[in-house]
Amino acid sequence: MFREACRQNSGGVYGTLSFSQSGTETNWCNGTGFMIAPGIIAMAAHCLHVENNIDNKRHKSFQVICTSDINRTLENAYLIEEDNIRDLALLKINNPRFIKCLYLEAYIVDKGTACGSLGFPLSSTEFLSTGIKFNAIERFQSAYISAYTDENLSSGRVLSTYETNNFMYAGSSGCPGFLVNGDVFGMLVGARANTFMEQVAISLWVPSIDIINFARNSGIKLN
Repeated sequence: MFREACRQNSGGVYGTLSFSQSGTETNWCNGTGFMIAPGIIAMAAHCLHVENNIDNKRHKSFQVICTSDINRTLENAYLIEEDNIRDLALLKINNPRFIKCLYLEAYIVDKGTACGSLGFPLSSTEFLSTGIKFNAIERFQSAYISAYTDENLSSGRVLSTYETNNFMYAGSSGCPGFLVNGDVFGMLVGARANTFMEQVAISLWVPSIDIINFARNSGIKLN
């Protein structure tokens, strides 16, 4: 069902690496992002921070790599803007090797709709004397949209979130979620746990309309 959508989106999905060095020690976080405009990568903001915790300090260096470039040198990127409340960030690559952009849907998707995702969960990074080696495989997962919820914050801000009925692989944060036609409905940022059963039962996604608005407010022109 999603074979063509995977082919359509694969070229715009990126593995992300955020890292900081202190003496001989390197602290790093892997994640996933995807290109929404030439050279512009949307990703989960918490993947920019130490130990993947948005409350911790931000890493100093950011690099990305496209699916087709795995085992090649990573591309340097820099932070444009991040929204820690929405858990959304934008990186920019100067002179990107590829400019395959994913299409963001501007409407709310109905529950019960089949959806899929591509990303780089279960990835690892090696800091070698010869350079950085990003060890990753692009993986697909599928699910159905369970709900679309609104949370009213004390600040007056409303956070809308999609829920899907699947257990995502560890390290999937930042994956684009898309429909059978390949259009992106959201970005994975976390999960909701059933503490009684001690299992993660629901995956949480930033709606694509929030990504669109955040990008435009940051001066990014989208198609």
